Amino acid sequence: MNGRPELNARLVRYADDFVLLCRPGRGAAMFARLKVYLERRGLRLNETKTRVIDARQTSFRFLGFEVTWRTNRFGKHYPHVEPSQKARLKLRGRSP
Repeated sequence: MNGRPELNARLVRYADDFVLLCRPGRGAAMFARLKVYLERRGLRLNETKTRVIDARQTSFRFLGFEVTWRTNRFGKHYPHVEPSQKARLKLRGRSP
């Protein structure tokens, strides 16, 4: 992924869990490339936890964070990341 800048893909790692964000319509292809990449290194994806979604349409939680698609005041779109409601309550010492 990092070796092909024309894909405009970004790999963000969090230990052994990660989120791969890519341009619209390239999710399936990136998923296939990722699978091959990991298998060549003796690793495999957990098929039950792995999914391909359109983050512009569906928000998701990842490691205590909520990721939603937003538009800034200049009209640019971006993935907005903030602690999830559950994580915020935990930080404040309250149970969800």
